[in-house]
Amino acid sequence: EDSSLCPVSGAARMRFKRSISHKSKDDDLTLVAAILNDDETVDPAASRGDWDTKHPAERTRVTPILVALVAAIGAFIFGFSLGFTSPVLTAMEVDSGDAVFDDVKVKVVSGDTVFLSAQASLFSAIVTLGAMVGAVAGGFLTDFLGRKGTLLAVSLPFAGVWAWMALTDSYPQLLVTRFLVGFLVGIVSMAVPLYIAEISPTAIRGSLGSLNQLMATLGILGAYVVGIVAETRRDTTVGWHAFG
Repeated sequence: EDSSLCPVSGAARMRFKRSISHKSKDDDLTLVAAILNDDETVDPAASRGDWDTKHPAERTRVTPILVALVAAIGAFIFGFSLGFTSPVLTAMEVDSGDAVFDDVKVKVVSGDTVFLSAQASLFSAIVTLGAMVGAVAGGFLTDFLGRKGTLLAVSLPFAGVWAWMALTDSYPQLLVTRFLVGFLVGIVSMAVPLYIAEISPTAIRGSLGSLNQLMATLGILGAYVVGIVAETRRDTTVGWHAFG
């Protein structure tokens, strides 16, 4: 490239190359005009809408922290869904009036009673199959609806599927609901970390990014805590349904 044919300085041209990812046409025209005038007061990052380059009132950390915590509820449900079966399987296998598996076999191993059921194993594992499908669908949804739009779109279905699971005693319906929970979990596990990373200020992006794993772990813990409550109600008419 012959610099004699271009009145723009080398430094300005370099600044222009670093700013090719700006978003709107208005920002584009403003930035190009400033670079052609060799205006060093214009920051190319500002035209990209970076959180940290906006007005000081918008740089507060409180808002992104609160937003990230709300988004991380999806990760909590992710963990809760994984831990759900551990406290309730025994009730679903053998409790009178609550048993939903009809292939349970009882085996004594070293003095301990063990319940074996292929149906119970499938009920536990099918959530991962749904999650695999949901993760793939989540990639397309986050591009089509956006990160926040995807999280909003799965909120009501999550509530509806959990309510369905809590109210049914049909094994085929339980398999369907468990698969759907996994499908929604797959979508959430795709959208939550992306959304948190994109709304977080640079200075605390790593900390907020860890919320996804933290809330998933707390969700598993929450499932076990609620399992204690469900265990105390195994002899009631509610039984394991209290878990839902």
